[in-house]
Amino acid sequence: MNKTLLKYNFKSHSKFITIFIILIVFYLAVIISLIDPQEIDNTQDIFQLMEGFLSFFGIDLVAMSNPLSYTATTFFGGLLFIFIIAFQLILIIPLFITPVQDTSLAYLLSFPLSRKKYLITQISFLIGALLLVFVSIFTISVIMLTIKGGFNILALLNLVSIMFFLNLAVMMISTFLAVSFSHHKNAKMLSSTSAIVFLFLYLIGNLLKEKTKVVLYLSPFGWINPVSVVNNSFNVLPFYFIYGFISAIFFSCAIIVFKKKRLAI
Repeated sequence: MNKTLLKYNFKSHSKFITIFIILIVFYLAVIISLIDPQEIDNTQDIFQLMEGFLSFFGIDLVAMSNPLSYTATTFFGGLLFIFIIAFQLILIIPLFITPVQDTSLAYLLSFPLSRKKYLITQISFLIGALLLVFVSIFTISVIMLTIKGGFNILALLNLVSIMFFLNLAVMMISTFLAVSFSHHKNAKMLSSTSAIVFLFLYLIGNLLKEKTKVVLYLSPFGWINPVSVVNNSFNVLPFYFIYGFISAIFFSCAIIVFKKKRLAI
C-alpha cells in the first residue's frame, strides 16, 4: 500500500464523504424519530397508507413491533442499499476509471509504484470510506435508539456488521468490473450496471413477493432479512463467510486482471 496515495485520496474525497455521511445519518435520525415506542399501532397505521410503495423497498409493516425492528425494516431493508450503491459508484469512477481515461495512471506508474500496490491502495481507501459510513450509521442508530428506549445493542451491531459485509461484496464486484476494461465507457457501464441489477432484482422480488421469490435470491441483497437478524431468528454467521469470500475472490481477481490490463484508451 502507498501511504502518500492513500492520504491524497482521503484529502481529495473528504468533502464528498463528509457530506454523504451527514446526509445518511440525518435521514436515519429522521426515520427513527418517527417511531413512538408507546404508540406502535399508530405508526403502523400511518405507514399502512403507503404499504404498496413500502413493500417495494422491503419494508414490512408487521415487523414494526419495536424501535429496533422498525429501524431494521425501514432503513436497512432496502433504502440503505440505494444510498450505498450511489456512494460506491461516485467513488469508483474517479478511483479506477478516470485515471485510465486521462492517462494520469500511466504517469503514476512511471514512478516506483507497481500496479498491484496502486490497486491495493485504491481499494483500501474505498473499503475505509465504506467503513466510515457504517461506523457513522451504527453511532447515530445507538444514539437515537437509546433515546427511544431499551434495545439490544449487540443485535444492532450484528445487523450493521453484516450489512457492511454485504455491501462490501457488491462493491468488490463493481470494482472488479471497473478495472477489467481499458475503455472507460465499458468500465463505467458494467461497474454501475452490476450493482443496479442486483438492486433491481431485490426490489422486484420484494414487490411481488412469493411470485418472484426466486428473483429475490438472485441478488445478494435478498439473502439477508434485517428484521430476522435483529430478532435472532436467522443464523447470519454463514453469510459473514459468504460475503467475505465473495469480496476476497473479486478483490484477488481485480488485482490479477489489473496487472495484465492494457492502459491505452
